[in-house]
Amino acid sequence: MAIPFNPISITIGKDGLSSFKSLRIDQSTGAHHHFDLTVDLESGGNRQVHNISSSKEWLGKDIIVKAANKPFFCGIVTNIELHRDGSDFGCIQVSGYSSTYRMETAPSCYSWNDRSIGDVVKSLCSDGKVQLALNAAHKKQLDYICQYEESDFDFVRRLALQYQEWMYYDGLKLVFGKPRRLPDPIKMEFGTSLSSLNIGLQTLARPEQVFTFHSGANREMDRKTPDKAYGHDRMAGDAFRAALPSYPKAARQYSIQRVSSIDDLENYVLLKQAAETAETHYVTAESQDPRLHVGSVISLYSSFLKGVGNLSQESLGDFIIIEMTHEVSESCYYKNRFKAIPGTVMSLPNPKVEMPLAETQMATVLSNADPHGAGRVQVRMNWQTDNMRTSWVRVMTPDGGGSKDVKSNRGFVFIPEVGDQVLLGFRHGDPARPYVMGSLFNGTTGNGGGSNNSVKSLKTRSGISVILNDDNKSLEIKDAGGSSIHLDGNGNILLNAPKNIQLHAGNDMSLMVGHDLQVNVGNSQTTNIGNMMLTNVMQKILINTPFMQQLVADFFHTQAGKALLNSQKQIKIEAPETNVVGEQELFIHSANKTVVNSQGTMEMRGEQGMHELNTAKEYETVKKEIGTKVCVQFRTSESYSGEFGFDWVRFADSGRTGDIEENRYDKIIGTCEGEGKKFKQDTGRYKQFLFEYKHQYIIPWKKKEAESAMSAVTSEATGDAATKKPDYLYVVPVMTLLKDQCADLTLNIDVHIKAQRLEYEYDKDFFTLNQSSAPILDIGHYPSADDLSITCNKEFSEDKEICLYAYDEQGNKSLAGKLIVKANDDKHRYALDVVMVNVKTCIKDDNLSSPPSNPFRKITLQKYFSQCYIDTNIEECELDLTTPDRKEAFLAYTDKELLKREDLSNLKIYDYLTSVLNSNSYTAKYASYYKIYLINEDADGDSSLYGRARDICSEEVIVLAPGLDDTTCAHELFHALGLYHSFSELNQHTFEKYKTDNIMDYSDVGTEKIPVIATWQFQWNILHENLPTVAQWKIMKRKEEKKKRKINK
Repeated sequence: MAIPFNPISITIGKDGLSSFKSLRIDQSTGAHHHFDLTVDLESGGNRQVHNISSSKEWLGKDIIVKAANKPFFCGIVTNIELHRDGSDFGCIQVSGYSSTYRMETAPSCYSWNDRSIGDVVKSLCSDGKVQLALNAAHKKQLDYICQYEESDFDFVRRLALQYQEWMYYDGLKLVFGKPRRLPDPIKMEFGTSLSSLNIGLQTLARPEQVFTFHSGANREMDRKTPDKAYGHDRMAGDAFRAALPSYPKAARQYSIQRVSSIDDLENYVLLKQAAETAETHYVTAESQDPRLHVGSVISLYSSFLKGVGNLSQESLGDFIIIEMTHEVSESCYYKNRFKAIPGTVMSLPNPKVEMPLAETQMATVLSNADPHGAGRVQVRMNWQTDNMRTSWVRVMTPDGGGSKDVKSNRGFVFIPEVGDQVLLGFRHGDPARPYVMGSLFNGTTGNGGGSNNSVKSLKTRSGISVILNDDNKSLEIKDAGGSSIHLDGNGNILLNAPKNIQLHAGNDMSLMVGHDLQVNVGNSQTTNIGNMMLTNVMQKILINTPFMQQLVADFFHTQAGKALLNSQKQIKIEAPETNVVGEQELFIHSANKTVVNSQGTMEMRGEQGMHELNTAKEYETVKKEIGTKVCVQFRTSESYSGEFGFDWVRFADSGRTGDIEENRYDKIIGTCEGEGKKFKQDTGRYKQFLFEYKHQYIIPWKKKEAESAMSAVTSEATGDAATKKPDYLYVVPVMTLLKDQCADLTLNIDVHIKAQRLEYEYDKDFFTLNQSSAPILDIGHYPSADDLSITCNKEFSEDKEICLYAYDEQGNKSLAGKLIVKANDDKHRYALDVVMVNVKTCIKDDNLSSPPSNPFRKITLQKYFSQCYIDTNIEECELDLTTPDRKEAFLAYTDKELLKREDLSNLKIYDYLTSVLNSNSYTAKYASYYKIYLINEDADGDSSLYGRARDICSEEVIVLAPGLDDTTCAHELFHALGLYHSFSELNQHTFEKYKTDNIMDYSDVGTEKIPVIATWQFQWNILHENLPTVAQWKIMKRKEEKKKRKINK
């Protein structure tokens, strides 16, 4: 039943209608609203007309419907009809849609990169001049969003479906995403404000299994819809549970939303099911309240009379309207009908959207510089303009993947070049999931396979090619530099290189020639052999040369049935010790003169004949044994954080943060200006640095190779050996370890010849190792091959070695690795008295400020000094600067509630703090201590100033608020004890800034952050120069106690 409701007014464009015959507005979620308006001819301009020329101006105009002078519907006129029936003058029928119809553009293609769906919807609504209330739940930026042959509105509906966002037009604006706050409920009661009421339940729940694939993670994902009813009221939950047993088989569906994680998939499946079952519990009703619209929330009540004066009422819950029809007739008789679902729903019913189906199409490659190095490309399809492009898309290949032995790039790897034309396919037909199916030649890039289609070829952009010719049955491989391998099809191979050829075999190499072998070398020939060279010649070897020199580092042995050493001029045999032996007879002959000459003593001995001594000198031939070839490097584990001292030359071989190729010490040691400016690498400075390490070994077999992740520091050959490849320099690492302390290390192992066993040798009285041997490995390089734990049992007064020896099949042993542990008794440890002064200040109004309590501050300081063998006696006290006189004096060092940075660079503030500290009878006892003033304030002009030492080699340090809880205390106290920054030109060895893990570097605040947790042994020596040993400190303390006792007496 409709009741009169006044006033309802309608405006089209600027024309307000004085009256109308009827109005109907149909509203639903996820769609345009539609209206039909009937007006008499007078409202259209003239009652006596033959056409609609006077009312055609309404086309395309806005229509606004108001109730009680308040707009509740805005739309646009899209259709006008003059309707006549019988003998009346007729009427004008006006129809159209909600304002969202401005987004009903012609089907179009468009794309966005790195935008969220909210950004895209906002842009499209702005283009269509549609008011928007945006609160999208999916806020992530997507690498690629694509509108494909869709109107703007259909595209927005598709986004709502794919990402399960709420979408409806409330009569005035488009709502996208569940509102942050739903409208206040409007109470509706059957029997009063509702003239009819239907309550329904239906079985909509179906089990589904949603699957997808994430190519970046190479991960197949699937999730089943939940068995529980989420977002449903009690009645809907009962219907939900009643429906599921009817469908025992779960339907398998692909995810129409692109998801990147299992959490995203679970959320998608949950919201998808919520949308599909949203109408499980529903109500339909009729009312006369024009305040209602799609998106309105109603509190629904049912009531009826049980008897006179006895009214029964029950709340049915809150519901949100999803469909609605408004009807207004002449005299403003108004009624509406609506459908609503429980207000607890998580999702609205899915909009009815026809998913676009992308067809195969052509594109041009814009980039192949995949930021993830996965061989993907970015392309632009023909319809994309300006900056439109796809995201990084995969490239189809005849064979591709990985295997147990080949982790990546197994198969056929040919990534299209920039500018190539390619053909795109789309997974599931989704325009946002393109992939490259292959490349296409065109009229300017294709040249065919010759007249008989006999030439098949493979060529890269620089001209590297493989050419197969079926006419002459040949194969040719060529590079851009002119090098080639030609197989002529007749059994011959020609290998040609305009410059150099290198042959490398990891194990063995055989060269077999059936007839003759001729080698012609234009300049020099060098042969390097790691172990033994054996040459068998069945008849004769002839060597012709004007000059011949042999350099043998250790042992030279020539054996023959008969031997002749002949020279036309002179033969010299020179050595510090020379033995000439003839087991039966030794004959020395000269046709002219024989001279036996000694500038010292000459002795002639014979056991039977003429002799001057009674006994003969024995002679024993030298025998050489070659041990197995294994190299073991000791390194700290990744968990190391400075618990003990460990110093080694960084070769980019430990795997630790910052220990990378560009931070190798031979690259970052050099010279600079001031504090790290204009750094320049200097090989000479690097060699000086190497002298800090006393134990070094040459490993001839371990050659430096470009492809190795471990680039070794090398020794340089000189003279005639200048062409010899450099040998590997093994630098023995040095560590500090206190009594009862345990150090966890890791081993890097290189195997050139497999050992039979690897065993540790060390002094078991002083150390305990968690294992007696290292693993036996085949030939190869093994980073982090084994873990080693070393526990120090007691103190020792001399440096100790921990060695690892390799044994070969004959039981011969050779050194494979070594570690030096520095002496740690009280004559090699040093003592330091430190007081941490908690300064209480008041420079900001009347706010008192003190350093926050932190027990780890003291522990951290002790840790970094312990690795330098410095025993720290740390005490704490408070310095109150808030008394009137002290406050006024301290304010002189502040400006605008901040400490003056310039005052931290001079001596006055340190003198003031120390004078106040010494003026107190209790704290005056710390006069000889190193002082760390902890001030919970900031410095002006530089919020990054964490602290400052009074000077290099001083006794006072100030640590400000930013540095109270990190390594600043240790860093600044090291300054006071004589250490410069690692990147300072004044440092004993200058390193490039931000490159090391040394505590005197700033790498922890650099671009590539490296924890600053280590110290070098040359820094240990500097720190020890001005400190007493622990043994000396104990004597001093005993003397002080003795003196105090004497004074007290």
